[in-house]
Amino acid sequence: MEQANSYIFAHLMGGLGKQLFQYAAGLLQKKITNGMLLLEKATDNTHDTNDYRKILFNQGYAYDAGIPNHVSLYQDDAFKPWNPEDYKFPTLYMYGFFQHYPSLEPILPEFKENILQQLQVRKQGMKTKYIIPPNSGFIHIRRGDYVE
Repeated sequence: MEQANSYIFAHLMGGLGKQLFQYAAGLLQKKITNGMLLLEKATDNTHDTNDYRKILFNQGYAYDAGIPNHVSLYQDDAFKPWNPEDYKFPTLYMYGFFQHYPSLEPILPEFKENILQQLQVRKQGMKTKYIIPPNSGFIHIRRGDYVE
């Protein structure tokens, strides 16, 4: 692994939507601290078993082991603001939802570019596997926990 000023461990939880917010928050902390982002797989996800670390999130390393001495940033209120400048620690463990849009605004252009690049890579892979018309798109439908 590369040398970094700090390490940010982001625990991914929930479905794709929540994980996108958590990934954006991790990217923001990475940028603020010049740290290394490590993504922990969502083990408590009951309606989605995909490991998006391998599919979309190429700016972090997958991490599945214990975390050394760290400071925790836990956010159970999804829309609660937080200031990434307040969390410049050698090791930070992020757990929660991190859906406060104004807190994420500084990282959104980089986040969007990263996700779109990964989707292009996936699209090319799909084109070689399936016949896909040029003007095709996709829709993600939240269904798992709403079936009943």
